[in-house]
Amino acid sequence: MKILISPAKLMDINPKSVWKKSTHPQFLETSEKIMQELRNKNVQELQNLMKISTNLAEINVERNLVWTAQPNDKQTTQAITAFAGEVYRGIKPEELSTEGQKYLDKNLFILSGLYGLLRPSDQIMLYRLEMGTKLPVEKSKDLCEIWRAQLTEYVNNHTQKDETIINLASNEYVKALDKKKLNSPLIEIDFMDFKDGKLKKIMMYFKHARGEMVRWCAEHQCKEIEELKNFDGMGYQFDANLSTDKRLVYTR
Repeated sequence: MKILISPAKLMDINPKSVWKKSTHPQFLETSEKIMQELRNKNVQELQNLMKISTNLAEINVERNLVWTAQPNDKQTTQAITAFAGEVYRGIKPEELSTEGQKYLDKNLFILSGLYGLLRPSDQIMLYRLEMGTKLPVEKSKDLCEIWRAQLTEYVNNHTQKDETIINLASNEYVKALDKKKLNSPLIEIDFMDFKDGKLKKIMMYFKHARGEMVRWCAEHQCKEIEELKNFDGMGYQFDANLSTDKRLVYTR
């Protein structure tokens, strides 16, 4: 069983990472092409492209200038500990056992606008680039287009035909894969809350629950989709009536 997640806008580079394994991103040639386009943007252009504040644009112009495909150890940390958003607060990588880390190193794919696809152990630098950014690179009209063939091939090459792919990534990021060409079934996951008499998707809880599920899979060394039905993190319970063969729904 393989698991897809998105990165986070918030990042923190700490060279004293708790993650034991260390590897390098695998698509750096494409990353360099993307970064070259970003470096051509001034503060105003980057602000307009990413729809961010002037202050954030200034910070990221500086990040783009210092970014390199061959950074030193002080400039990087493993992806699983570099991202600091709600999903990663749910994963709590600092609390995982060695066996839990090994499980995620093998089975977790982090989709990324700049790096394409990251393993938890891949050393990365600070950056900001969402997959949905309309940034033309060479003959590709946007990031999804430049990444789609490479990432789909990688996922297929690293997934057994009898394996299931669990999608805990956002729609923005999973568009970087060609679902029709995936060799394995892609299963969607939803977390819903009863509020005011209705079932609603509350994004903060939804994101945190995604991370909780990743951690739960690592702790339980999950291999089969059936095992996921036992997930009960944050009080969510599997709802058989709302679920289908292609979508598992959890409610609370």
